Amino acid sequence: MKSFRLDRRTLLRGAGGVAIGMPLLEAMLPTRSAHAAAPQRLVVFFTPNGTIHKNWVPSGSGASMSLPRILKPLETLKNKMVFIDGLRMGDAQGRINGPGNDHQRGMGYCLTGQQLLTGTFKGDEFAEPAGLAKGISIDQHIANKIGGSTRFKSLEFGVRSLTVAGNPLFHMSYTGSGNAIQPEQNSLRMFQRVFGGMTAKPPAGAADAAKLAQDQTSVLDFVKSSYSDLTPRLGKTDREKLDNHLAHIRDLEKRLAALPGGGGAMMSASCGSPSALSPQDACGKPTCPDDFPYHAEYFQAGGDAQLRLMQLALACDQTRVASIQWSYSSGGGSFPWLGIDRGHHDISHDSVSNAASQEQLTKINEWYAQKFFTLVSGMDKVQEEGGTMLDNSLVIWVNELAEGSAHTLKPQCYVVAGKAGGKLQTGRALHIDDEHNNLLVSIMNLMGVQGNTFGDARWCHGPLKGFTA
Repeated sequence: MKSFRLDRRTLLRGAGGVAIGMPLLEAMLPTRSAHAAAPQRLVVFFTPNGTIHKNWVPSGSGASMSLPRILKPLETLKNKMVFIDGLRMGDAQGRINGPGNDHQRGMGYCLTGQQLLTGTFKGDEFAEPAGLAKGISIDQHIANKIGGSTRFKSLEFGVRSLTVAGNPLFHMSYTGSGNAIQPEQNSLRMFQRVFGGMTAKPPAGAADAAKLAQDQTSVLDFVKSSYSDLTPRLGKTDREKLDNHLAHIRDLEKRLAALPGGGGAMMSASCGSPSALSPQDACGKPTCPDDFPYHAEYFQAGGDAQLRLMQLALACDQTRVASIQWSYSSGGGSFPWLGIDRGHHDISHDSVSNAASQEQLTKINEWYAQKFFTLVSGMDKVQEEGGTMLDNSLVIWVNELAEGSAHTLKPQCYVVAGKAGGKLQTGRALHIDDEHNNLLVSIMNLMGVQGNTFGDARWCHGPLKGFTA
């Protein structure tokens, strides 16, 4: 037992090309007494249409810090967060020149710190037609530096994020100028990609595909042999950790099967074909209209499934950089479970003096805060060397606008959760009059990627003062 060692990238493999990643086990360490440094992760969490500043900004700091209504769902983990307001996108007035309207510009600029290219998408009658952003996004820049040792350099999740190719409203992650990444909004396809790894055809010599489809109801069924060969060689702690990991995967399968369009067996011999698993999206169409029947159920249950998928992918070191995009810039979906039947974007254009609309927007952003808490609290439950997975990570909540009614790009509000492996002092609320790009530089440095500028150098002078030491 003492001489048995596993490579850190070992997968449980099975018929049909299934490959399931494993958590970090003691058997993967150089010696039984060794303590492997936990990897750092970066997660970006996006929500649209700005916020309600007066209901967002905390008061005080440290243990006495008081969170306002929108941030109240984060109360129990506020000591592991930094709340920042006062930043601006673009110039000193919070303006980004060039093509596009403010929704388009803010979305493109959010992670790239760059203006948009000229394109064919008019945001409004006064705006120059816009294309995609001019540069790489911060998540992809970091992924290029730290993502080489994992199965996926990065993973991009979407929740009713939709896509119109070339339109900056729908993209925040970029591999380079004009090269946007489309987030995957179908939880079943993402599950298949990360935990299934199945091919479109059954393995040579396998039983009839229809028989497999009938008998195999879980991806775990395909790796039984690999699991049985491995577990007798593991110590008690490693067996418990692996069993717990696989139990989480099975629980996620059941949740996905219950989603609209998920029905029936989660995995089958033909599951490499998306059409054999589910509709293309929750509504069964390439793009979903704002009022599609499964909107409320998918936006809640489907979003929770995406968050759980992300947590598992990070926990078993399948990736160290991930993002989740809730809706899209100017996203117009309604929130009927909150008693809000008008679209989010429509409400955001009401005057700030409209108390009813301000209340609805506060409810929407409070709901998003609950989802952010679901993500970070799940990460905080994963124990690692040096603390929890959240302690070893940075999770940043971003938006394309500051205030929706006037389409302002200042003052921007951000939540940064996690301690970056002890590099970031948390439990603080900061008001910083500075450029958004400098926050991106600080995030980059905290993730171990050196540099003093990121994005447009005109609006970047180094790490954000007062945020890091």
